[in-house]
Amino acid sequence: MIDISIIIPTYKPQFYLFKCLDSLRNQTLSPDKFEILLVLNGCYEPYLSEINAYILKYSVNNIHLFQTDEPGVSNARNLALDRAVGRYITFIDDDDIVSSNYLLSLLEKADEKALVVSDERIFVENIFQCSMGYISRAFRKFKFHDKNNIYFKRSFLSSSCCKIIPKILIGASRFNTAFKVGEDSLFMFSISKDVKEIRLADDAIYYRRCRTGSASRVKKTKVVKIKTCLMQIKEYSCIYMKSPFRYNFFLFLSRIIASAIHVIR
Repeated sequence: MIDISIIIPTYKPQFYLFKCLDSLRNQTLSPDKFEILLVLNGCYEPYLSEINAYILKYSVNNIHLFQTDEPGVSNARNLALDRAVGRYITFIDDDDIVSSNYLLSLLEKADEKALVVSDERIFVENIFQCSMGYISRAFRKFKFHDKNNIYFKRSFLSSSCCKIIPKILIGASRFNTAFKVGEDSLFMFSISKDVKEIRLADDAIYYRRCRTGSASRVKKTKVVKIKTCLMQIKEYSCIYMKSPFRYNFFLFLSRIIASAIHVIR
C-alpha cells in the first residue's frame, strides 16, 4: 500500500531538482511506502532525458514521470493529484530539500482529519547555513503553546508545502490555474473546511531554497498587484459562500486582509 504521494512540479530543472530527489532517495521511510509524481511542465528535451537518466542510474522504481506541454505549477500539481494513489499527499518544490526523516515523521502523526506540518529552514546554497522564515516562527510559537484552532494556526495554511495532507480532505479540490500568485493559499483555504486539527512534527525539516529569479521573487507592478488582489478576494469569497457555515469566518477575513496588504507592500 502506498501511504504518501509526493508531488513535484518542475520546469526546465537544473541541478537542484536532483538534490531534491537525492533527499527523497535517502528517506528513512521505506520506498515502497511512497511514490514520487514528478511533472515536467511547459518544456521537453533535454530535461526529460536527464530525468530518465537519473531514474535509470539509481534504479528508482517509485518515481512516476509525466510530461505536459502546458506550463504552470498549478496545472502540474492538478495533473499529479488526478493520478496520486497515496492516502496522504505532500507537495515539494523542485529546488527544495527535505530531512531524511521527513516522510516518516509526518506519517507517524498523520490522521485523516488533520494536517501534519514540518519545521522549515531557508537556505541559499548550503543547508547548514540557514535562517528562519514565517513558518519557522509559527512552528516555534505553537510548539509549546498549542492552540487547536485553525485561525490561530493560519500561517501553516499559506503554503501547500511543509506538510502532509490527507487525500480525503482534498477530495475534488484543485489548484486554480488562473492564479500565478497566491494559488497555494487559495487551495489550502478551499480544503480548510474539513481540517479538524493541525499537528506539528518536531523533527521533520523542510529546507526551502531562496533562489534569485524564481517566480515568487519577480517584482510585480502596482497594476498587476491590484488586479491580482481583486481576483483573489473574489475567489476567496466564492469559496467561502459555497459553504459559509463550514469555513472559519476569521480565517476567511484574514485572507481578504492579507490580499489587500500585498498591494501596498
